[in-house]
Amino acid sequence: MARGKALYSMRSKPDQADGSGLRQGPSMALGLALVVGCSASASTITGVAHSPRGPDCDLTLISPSDVYPGAKHANDYEVVGLVWVTGKPGAQATDPEVKEKVRPKACGMGGEFIALIGTTPLWGLDASTTQRSQASVEMGQKLKFTVYAKRMITAPQKY
Repeated sequence: MARGKALYSMRSKPDQADGSGLRQGPSMALGLALVVGCSASASTITGVAHSPRGPDCDLTLISPSDVYPGAKHANDYEVVGLVWVTGKPGAQATDPEVKEKVRPKACGMGGEFIALIGTTPLWGLDASTTQRSQASVEMGQKLKFTVYAKRMITAPQKY
């Protein structure tokens, strides 16, 4: 019951006849601007640590199949990490906004190649409508990249 009260207390019209509990008015525009304007990103190192490169290093966007076993880069490059970024709805890997977020993280891992391995739309509620079937809107796009660097050659270790 407390959850229902919280939804109703957030509406700009407390006596809404349909009882949908969806907010209306300018507060939705502000919420949308805050979510889409956020430059959320994350990264993790998953492979052998490589020396970082400068934040504006050259990166090459490749297809994931370019590093599959037997492919042209399979023997020369290895995975060094993953990078996740968010962009505007429908964002693509080649968008300048996405490049600005990916480049420093991938370069910091020593990356030379990046491959887009997934995209996910980020959904939210459009409180400007009272019809539940029209309430969901795409508020952003999450993109996930694998970062590759030149395989390090190490001498065999003896036990």
